[in-house]
Amino acid sequence: MSIKIECTNEAPLDWDSWNRSTVANSSYYQSSSWANMLKKTEESKPYYVRIYQNGFLNAQVLIMKRFYYNLFTGKKKIIFPYIECLFGPICKEQVDSSVYVAFLKMIKKIAYRNMATYIQYIPCYMQKLSRFDKTAVLMDNGFVTKKWGTFLVDLAPDEELIFKEISPKARNKVRKAGKMGVSVRRMETYEEFANIFIPTLQAAKKEQGFVAYPAHEALWSDSKEGCHYYVAYADDTPLGCIGLIVYNGVSREISSGILGFSVQKKYPAQDILHWTLITESKRLGAKYYDLAGVNPSPEEKSKDASILSFKKKWGGSYLEYPMAKFDLIPKKDKLAKIVAKLLS
Repeated sequence: MSIKIECTNEAPLDWDSWNRSTVANSSYYQSSSWANMLKKTEESKPYYVRIYQNGFLNAQVLIMKRFYYNLFTGKKKIIFPYIECLFGPICKEQVDSSVYVAFLKMIKKIAYRNMATYIQYIPCYMQKLSRFDKTAVLMDNGFVTKKWGTFLVDLAPDEELIFKEISPKARNKVRKAGKMGVSVRRMETYEEFANIFIPTLQAAKKEQGFVAYPAHEALWSDSKEGCHYYVAYADDTPLGCIGLIVYNGVSREISSGILGFSVQKKYPAQDILHWTLITESKRLGAKYYDLAGVNPSPEEKSKDASILSFKKKWGGSYLEYPMAKFDLIPKKDKLAKIVAKLLS
């Protein structure tokens, strides 16, 4: 079968509609909206790749060239980019492994052309392709893979039924939040996002030794699809915050942070924020709430183990997929050690 590849830096007019029609819940991270947001907030460059088989468009994938930044100065940590592809390619059901191999060759070509340090890749787990094993093809093409997963909460039932499906521990924490007077406020305007949500996120991340991104209008949405932000309070004191992105029937957590004193005072802020995301996702028209990535086999008492335990209790169905990486700088090289130090 003959394969032809087209690659452009501008989205074809039917890019998003083709994704939606091909996979019922294709990801925001394969949309032109995601590419445009990154172009506005950082020096990212999109590659819109279409793969034709015997003259028919059978797959397409958004690949991003990205950089690591110092969020205090807005400057690149290193001049070399990395290449990222999240939840793609979007494929016709009948495709075989030759289409997938063509995609992997193309993403490598883009990486080498841009002198990238590595490729970070997560396949589209909302689509099961029966004709080949993605993990096997990835490994055959030099990618290092590890098992990763997520939980999908079905939002079709009534809110009361969804609440019954979450664990007793989670239900008790949500009720406890109400008894302690914890409330959650949705940011209604960009000004509230910039002046309330972002400072709360930045304060929470600073306590943990991290840096949060600054406010930017590209991160705000007034429509049902797009970004939405929430802050938990005890009286008028912020306890923590969380964001939500809704796209094509799926909602997904972004940008969360809990302040240290909230944990010390045993406010169940994380729980009430996540329950709010479930109810808000349903209100905004999503069909599924995606709790985002978890390590299915974490080390005992590790951070990954805590994350798995927390996300497991919200009653979602478990989906597993490979997370893959392709290093373009061998770890034995001196340059690899310098890059690792700069990015630490």
